[in-house]
Order: sequence, then structure tokens, then C-alpha cells
Amino acid sequence: MATRTATAVTATRPTYGLPFVITAASAGTIIEWYDFYLYATLTPFLAPIFFPSDNPTASALSAFAAYAAGFLVRPFGAVVFGALGDIIGRKYTFLVTISVMGIATVLVGVLPTYAQIGVIAPVVLVLLRLAQGLALGGEYGGAAIYVAEHAPDNKRGLYTSWIQTTATVGFFLALAIILFFRLNMSAPDFAAIPSGSPRSLSSSRCTSASSSRRPRCLRASRKRSSPSPAPATGPARPSAAARSGPSSSSCSA
Repeated sequence: MATRTATAVTATRPTYGLPFVITAASAGTIIEWYDFYLYATLTPFLAPIFFPSDNPTASALSAFAAYAAGFLVRPFGAVVFGALGDIIGRKYTFLVTISVMGIATVLVGVLPTYAQIGVIAPVVLVLLRLAQGLALGGEYGGAAIYVAEHAPDNKRGLYTSWIQTTATVGFFLALAIILFFRLNMSAPDFAAIPSGSPRSLSSSRCTSASSSRRPRCLRASRKRSSPSPAPATGPARPSAAARSGPSSSSCSA
């Protein structure tokens, strides 16, 4: 009985190749780190826009404090989205985290400045940074768990180490995108809109990542909801399977 139950669970669980699992988990996490590091790299340009002050040092420290707020809430994001992944599945949680990160990043790019709406601008900026930190904590921890759940017992450390490289790749990607726009824009134009163009590119990346992950989740849901092939228990079962043989094989293909 125990063997039959274990076989049924294995048959209903969707199977993915390990390279696919690592690539999907790493791609989403790279985008999350890219969004997160955009603010860090552009902080010297964002500081006078959202935290104007007669003291440039105080302005820069305030902007970096908003960046630190995102890091402080990362553990809470890992706890919340880790528990959520246990309930609804890792792939659905990935859709939530990457959507939250993309929306928050775009809103930072279109957020009015301190000169336009006053103190509301830095307050909203900090709230968006908190949302980014929660999303990053959930995505980063969830990606490592997702890979570990699919990796062999004797190679979990090796395969989950790929997720640790995503922070560096995301950082260099952010530097490359900012360098591209800096070289193709004049200094006054770049200083006037330091976050608009890179963050618009970020929104397209998050949209494409979300759309590419959504069908996989739906396919996994259909696989989980489809009945698993039960062993033959009587003479009627083999004859029914024989009559539906070609159609079942085409569905599995």
C-alpha cells in the first residue's frame, strides 16, 4: 500500500530537467538583483532629487538609508514568501515576487520629485524600496529552495551555488545598462532623468519574465490536476485502455 501511494505521488508531481530549473530560477533572480542594484548605482543622482539639502553629504546619506531599508526587510520577505511557496507552490510565488519588484521599480522611475510633491516623494520612495526588498528576499530564498528541491541529495550545494552568482550578474547587468545610457546621453540629460530609461527597460524585462513563467505554472497546475494512470484492477480496464491507446499516447507526446 505504501509503495502504491508513493508511486501515485511520483506520477502526479511535475518533473522538470535540472538545467531548466536552474536557468529559470537564476534568470528571475538576476532580474530582481538588477532592479535592486539600479537604485544603488544611481543613488548619487537620486539623492538631490528626492532628498534635497544644503549639505550634499546629508542628502547622499539619506538616499543610501533608503537603499539600506530594502536590505533590512529582505529576511522578512524570505519568511513570508517562503511560507507562501510551501502553500501555493514556488512557481506561483515567483510570479508574485517578480511582479512586485517590476511594479515597484517602474513606480520609482515615474515618481514625482521632492520639488513637485514635497515630502511625499521620499516617503513613497522608501515604501517602494521596502517592497523591492521584500520581493528580493522572497525571490532569492525561493530560488535556492526550488533548485534544492530538484537537485540530487549529494549535489544540492553544487547546484544551489548557481543562485549565489545571480547577485553579481545582476550587479554587472545594472552597470552595463547604466553605462549604455550614460554614453548615449549628455550629462545634463542623464542627471535630469537618471532612473527613467534603465527602469523602463526593467519593466520590459519583468513583463517578459512573468509571461514566460506563467504558462509553465499553468502547465504544472494541469499536470497536478490530471488523474494519474491507475493500475489495472479488472478485465474491463485493459480493454478500455486498449481502445483509447492512440489518443492517450498523443496526449503524452
